[in-house]
Formats: sequence, structure tokens, C-alpha cells
Amino acid sequence: MSKKYKDEISMVIHEMMEDLYEIGAIDEAEMREFDEDCLVPDDSPGVETYTFSEEEPVLIHA
Repeated sequence: MSKKYKDEISMVIHEMMEDLYEIGAIDEAEMREFDEDCLVPDDSPGVETYTFSEEEPVLIHA
């Protein structure tokens, strides 16, 4: 399942925070806050979202 981001800047911030979480620099509670701030629920209609790709982000019009 791919992640849906609110916008490109949210994608970049969230990916950086995931890296910090993986090395233990932030805890799970902090990571969940970034999830809430940066990710879009799957059932959100009409929101432009970005799906993370290793090569390049792809804009998806929901």
C-alpha cells in the first residue's frame, strides 16, 4: 500500500521524519503526529495527493 501525502512538502518532511524514527532520533508518538499532519486518509475525496516513489513523486488527482 502506498502512502498518500497532502502535498509535496508534506511528503519530504514525512520521509525525513521516517528516517529519524528508524534510527531512534524520534519516538513512535512523535512519528504518529507526523503521520497525522502529512498523510491523507485513503477515503479522502477530492484531494490532490502525492504518492512516494524512489525515482520521483507522482501527482495524483483524487
